[in-house]
Amino acid sequence: LTEAGQALVDSILYSILAIGLVIVLIGFLRMRRWSWVMLMTWVGISMVVGRVDYFYFEQPNYVIMASDVVIAFALSQVEVQRIFGIRTDIGELLS
Repeated sequence: LTEAGQALVDSILYSILAIGLVIVLIGFLRMRRWSWVMLMTWVGISMVVGRVDYFYFEQPNYVIMASDVVIAFALSQVEVQRIFGIRTDIGELLS
């Protein structure tokens, strides 16, 4: 591809990515279970990419790495998992 063609492909991919993230955000605000799963998957992939950049390419982005950790901890809290229907207590199932 030429430089302009590569820029076009990159723009299309970033547009698709942005649209997907907006859809996940809308689902997250509506407290849908699938959006919690998608966001945790997204954060996990981002953490892997951050570590690859750190260890192999020596171009780490510490802000993204730190925000991924904060988001993962926030989504892993028991209360948040209960809100999104990821986790239920045994007592809730018996009553």
